Amino acid sequence: MSMESVEREDLLLAVSRLKTRTGNEPAAPDLADFLKRSTADISDMLVILQERGEVIIADDGTVSLSSAGESAACVVMKKHKVLETFFEEMLGMDRAIAHQQACTLEHHASEETISRLDDFIGAKPSTCKLGRFIHDLHSCQTCGCQMLSECQEGDTVRITAVKGCGRAARLADLGLIPGVQVFIRRRLAKTFLVQVKECDIAISADIASSVLIERCR
Repeated sequence: MSMESVEREDLLLAVSRLKTRTGNEPAAPDLADFLKRSTADISDMLVILQERGEVIIADDGTVSLSSAGESAACVVMKKHKVLETFFEEMLGMDRAIAHQQACTLEHHASEETISRLDDFIGAKPSTCKLGRFIHDLHSCQTCGCQMLSECQEGDTVRITAVKGCGRAARLADLGLIPGVQVFIRRRLAKTFLVQVKECDIAISADIASSVLIERCR
């Protein structure tokens, strides 16, 4: 993707985000400040986008998205959200870093890649069919359950619950469901290597903190 395309998408997103944030249509100086560009550069780019039919520049200089611009911005925003969710929830990355990486890759990821990631992480966790895997957390706490992230190398534990419907669905795909016995093979700073049914699985420390366990005797 050329730099021109990246700049175009960033500008369309900036118009949409500033409108959402302030409730008002932004002008070229607002967009320039948001994107850390000169007002002259932004003004030139807005003229091009207006010629393409993606923005509408009013007489007072404020900018709004046309229906075509809205559609283009929505495509990029979906890519950003899917990537950011994948980095943060599945890879355990810090939110700020996940956001930064998503901002970079949203311009280059294909529709098929985003669609596959979206399916993998679960686009609608509210309709999760694995609710039965999410036990009452209060009862787990009273019976002495711990988090997988508290385990040490060599521990053998049994999963009792998973916090978060979306994570429960994703971990179920890896075989990490309540009742399953897990052996902690290695514990690193941000990653756990666990063995489940003779298969080695790496999960982030953040994900491990959402898995409640009891120790096997």
